[in-house]
Order: sequence, then C-alpha cells, then structure tokens
Amino acid sequence: MKGQQKNVQEQLSKGLANRIAENRQKIRSIVETVILCGRQNLPLCGNHKGHEDDRSNFRALLNFRISSGDKVLEEHLKTTGPKNATYTSSIIQNEVIDTIADYIRQKIFSQVKNSLFFLIIADEVTDVSNKEKLAFVLR
Repeated sequence: MKGQQKNVQEQLSKGLANRIAENRQKIRSIVETVILCGRQNLPLCGNHKGHEDDRSNFRALLNFRISSGDKVLEEHLKTTGPKNATYTSSIIQNEVIDTIADYIRQKIFSQVKNSLFFLIIADEVTDVSNKEKLAFVLR
C-alpha cells in the first residue's frame, strides 16, 4: 500500500463529526424559528392546542423558511424516517424554550455578579382564578 491510510478510529471520528455538523444545520432553522416566535410574542401553537398541524405559527414559519430557500430544512422534513425525528413537536419546542431561558438567566446572573449595584423589585398579586402571582424585577 502506497501513501498513508487513516486508521479506523480517525475515520469513525471524522464520520461522527460530519454527522454532528449535519444535525446542527438541521436543527438550526427550527431553533431560530422558536426564537423568532418568542421575540415577536407569537404563540407557537395554533387554534387547536396540542395538535401538530399547518395552522400553527411555528409550522407556518417553517413552511415559509422552506419556500424562501432553506434546502437543509426542506430535506430534513421530507426525508426524515420516523415522525418523531423531525424535532418539531411541542416537546422539542418546550426543550428549546427551556434551554434559551437557562441561557438568558445565566447571562443576567453574570451581569449582576459583575455589577457594583443592583436593585430587586418584587410585587405579588392575586389573579382572577385566586392564584397568587409574583413579579420579580432585577435592575
């Protein structure tokens, strides 16, 4: 054999790295759509809560991304084998929202730790259903 051959471990590592990069591309559009809905104060679900249909804001925005030329997302949603591997379910949406919330909390806490002064304002109110709600403001 002439030339150098990569060992099996290196070839497997390269294949795994390629698959990870590909999966990140696939989920990037989905995560960006969840973030867009949050920034624009749009509910993810449609009129029929819990149903995965094209009437939801989330699905409509994903379809808009596909029609705008997002080939990676289009290929992912069309060729994914099982339905539970599309990463568009409400469970995945909630996981993305929780992850983003944790990231924002960490950013706020790091800013508070690095500041000289900060202010905490808390206000409690009872809503119509007689449940107490606590608003917490950190400046």
